Amino acid sequence: MTDDRHPSSEYRWARQVSAVLLIAMVVLVVVLDVIVEGYEVSPPVLVPLLLTAAGLLSVDLPRVRP
Repeated sequence: MTDDRHPSSEYRWARQVSAVLLIAMVVLVVVLDVIVEGYEVSPPVLVPLLLTAAGLLSVDLPRVRP
């Protein structure tokens, strides 16, 4: 039994793809807000999406050790 603390590359790939898809969705919503008349974006919707994307991407960043 190994003590593998690093996630497999499949999980890492899935997190990165889901983060990119969330960012693409936020960009689409913002573009729709600019183009479509009467369409309004609510910050309480965008902020959690962006925080989720940031959280998904931050898992893969190397830890800084003092």
